[in-house]
Amino acid sequence: MPLSERVARMASTPATCSSLVDEARLRQSAVVEDFRAHCGLDRALFLKLATCEWIREHHHLALVGPTGIGKSWLACALGHKACREGFSVL
Repeated sequence: MPLSERVARMASTPATCSSLVDEARLRQSAVVEDFRAHCGLDRALFLKLATCEWIREHHHLALVGPTGIGKSWLACALGHKACREGFSVL
């Protein structure tokens, strides 16, 4: 069984997901399901990012913009989703 399948199977347990979220020390308890349009960010783009495919493909993501538009919230929501997908978030 490939490593990616083993990691995905492990992350499917609530204890593993909880452990990954605890280790990530995310500052906000944001989740992608609570997304509302943030300063022009397209919902379809955000939902595409929430699939975590960009992580599987080893791409990076930079959230840039002025103060107060929700960059930290978006980062925490994507981080939480990545934990649920079995990825370690630092």
